[in-house]
Amino acid sequence: MFIFNNLPDEIIHIILQYSDILVYRHGKYMNRIDKKDYRYSLLRKIPKPIHIGTHNIMLRLTTLNYSGYFIKYDLSKPLTKMNIRFFYREKDGYDFYYAFKSEEHYVLDINNTWSKIIYYVM
Repeated sequence: MFIFNNLPDEIIHIILQYSDILVYRHGKYMNRIDKKDYRYSLLRKIPKPIHIGTHNIMLRLTTLNYSGYFIKYDLSKPLTKMNIRFFYREKDGYDFYYAFKSEEHYVLDINNTWSKIIYYVM
């Protein structure tokens, strides 16, 4: 009754490569988002992290008017630290530059929550 029941796995994988709907990864068949789907374009807009060295990760989240946040994670010390800076783009005569409006520092504490670091100056 079923003609294709006894096909080898290699041939099934080759057939599935043409469809772009299913993919075989890690011993399982998974659904794949079609490239014409609107969700695929949303996924491509997610910013990718910038790795600075082996223990630093930076994210840049911007809006259309070039304002947003720089988020930097420092994983080199026993405590994980995070630095968040808000920036916006301004024009000074002929040049454009990024001005930093605010900066905050956080540390990941033992309760797995982010606590703000306050620096005191005397």
